[in-house]
Amino acid sequence: MQKRPNLLKRYFENRYSGKDYRELKEKFETKPSDPRFLGEIQEHWMEFSGQETPDMDMEPVLHRIYHELFMEESRQKRQSKVLLQLQRIAAILFIPLLIGGFAYFYFSKNSDVQVSWAEIQCPKGVRTHFELPDGSSGYLNSGSSLKYPVPFTDDRRVQLSGEAFFDVAHSRTSAFHVLTGKFDIKVLGTRFNVLAFDDQDFEEVTLEKGKVEVYNTDQKLIASLEPDQQLDFDYKTGQFAKKDVNASQYVSWIEGKLIFRDEKFAQVAKRLSRWYNADVVIADSRLNDYVFHATFENEQLEEVLQLIELTTPITYQLQKREKKQDGSFGEKTIVLNFSEEKLKEFK
Repeated sequence: MQKRPNLLKRYFENRYSGKDYRELKEKFETKPSDPRFLGEIQEHWMEFSGQETPDMDMEPVLHRIYHELFMEESRQKRQSKVLLQLQRIAAILFIPLLIGGFAYFYFSKNSDVQVSWAEIQCPKGVRTHFELPDGSSGYLNSGSSLKYPVPFTDDRRVQLSGEAFFDVAHSRTSAFHVLTGKFDIKVLGTRFNVLAFDDQDFEEVTLEKGKVEVYNTDQKLIASLEPDQQLDFDYKTGQFAKKDVNASQYVSWIEGKLIFRDEKFAQVAKRLSRWYNADVVIADSRLNDYVFHATFENEQLEEVLQLIELTTPITYQLQKREKKQDGSFGEKTIVLNFSEEKLKEFK
């Protein structure tokens, strides 16, 4: 007897019937751990990717399942059940992706406003592409996260911690807002970069195309930006500064370029740590204010460290990775120091 065509395959090829829709919906609600159902997921995955160890980003799959199958469910009790089942399935699907990095969702419910949130997280050492329900897309840099409400209503608001590049789908009637610690960035359709890590003392927004309006947390307009303009906020001084820049240099990280523009080494160490999923430690405090300028493209960490040692009075030491109780190893640790002997050469 010929095997029945895969239900998931028909769904994703938009060839499903009303009966298929109800069956798939029921499976996600009642049988997420059924071996036969998980086998169908694996079969569809293998056929779609053509690889036993997939390197595809599974976020759009879960995203589509959720937003097309369950958005119509309005009761919070039922929605919470569905989200819990999706979490379990997500855990199964994403295990092989841990090596290469991934974006994943978790959902939480605020008891006061009864809103579910989806969070896309990008681990250290990788960069992640994302797509939002309104058609907007972009990239998250290493160690960043992006939250948005579910459902994603006409009031399009996302919360960013870290760095992200946005390509916002145009809408004449619905503005798109990016919220950070100090900024509320309002756009209708444009391309821009936002840098707002919690562990650094500044935030910046850089516009590549279109127009953005930047407000503070009191909803006071700070500045309107045109292409190749940037707005900075300095937490130490509490001041905003607007300037002209080459925007392409500030979004080049999505192409694998790591650019340092006369940055103090305290900031360089943080960026290297996130970019390479390592712990870069400054052992000599004099290094904190040392200014560094360089561009790296797809270099390994050791190559970057060797170039730093060659062009600066800085030395580095790779420490042995510690083995944890569970058998895994801690992140790589690099200790940076000033070399008194080399310092004379660079004066």
